[in-house]
Amino acid sequence: ASIGLNVPLDQFDFKLLLKQLKQNMPDYSIPVFLSINKKVELTQTFKHLKTPLKEKGFDLQKNQDPVYVCLPKSDAYVELTEQLQQEIEQGKYRY
Repeated sequence: ASIGLNVPLDQFDFKLLLKQLKQNMPDYSIPVFLSINKKVELTQTFKHLKTPLKEKGFDLQKNQDPVYVCLPKSDAYVELTEQLQQEIEQGKYRY
């Protein structure tokens, strides 16, 4: 998922966000990855431009914005690092 924040990133409560998502959404619809965009690109009808988001995905090499991940059995989103990305791609974490 891609979101824009109206508070500074260091003040955002990722633990509370995940708690709210788990209380209000089915497990299968909770985003595993969050891309925190400084500027949200919209169409003329105020929809997100999806193609650039798909191309970036959660690859840190393609993504200039911070990416957060909810690891299995975690209670908060954590910032995705290159090491974490490699471990996810190698199948260390099961979703």
